[in-house]
Order: sequence, then structure tokens, then C-alpha cells
Amino acid sequence: MGKKPALAICGECLGTAAKNKHGQEEALLSCETCGCSVHPSCVSKPDILTNLIAKGNIWNCEECVQCDNCHLTNDKVFTEFQKKNDHLGFFFVHPLHYSSLFRQCD
Repeated sequence: MGKKPALAICGECLGTAAKNKHGQEEALLSCETCGCSVHPSCVSKPDILTNLIAKGNIWNCEECVQCDNCHLTNDKVFTEFQKKNDHLGFFFVHPLHYSSLFRQCD
């Protein structure tokens, strides 16, 4: 199954790329799996997210994100931004696997 087309409306504020919740133009980020979109300013830690996307990382919404250890997909998966060995990245873990969150960067 391929990537679904990106939605042109922010799932948080219902704005578009032409007008975010502050009435300003802002590009939408789209989930790599389902295509739902958000403005970076509508999520927590928007600067970190924007920088990671600019470096070629992909983003998955809360419904599509998987645990890095067991690959479960559900609302209990915890997203952590972590800096280790000067590499900033996303780590996704189900609470059952939280102790393995702190691991070496690839």
C-alpha cells in the first residue's frame, strides 16, 4: 500500500497553508503514512520538528506512529525528542519498552 495523498487542511486548527491559526501563511507537514497534515505551529516543539523534517526525516501522526521496538501502532506510543552524541532524532516507544528509549544513534 502506497503513501496516501497529503490533505490540504491542518488536522489541528483546520487552516490551510495560506492561513494558520494566527492568520499567517505556513506550510503544512504531512504524515508519511496516512497523509493527514498539520502546521508546525500547531504541534508541541515545532522548531525541533521543522529542523528534523528539513534534514530529511519523515513525520508520522499520532495514529500512525509505531513503537521502534515492537512496531505496535496505537495511541499509547510515546514520542520523545532526544539528543545523544550530537544527533537529534525521534524515538518512538510503547510504554512497555520505555527503558530501552536511551540507545545509541545509528
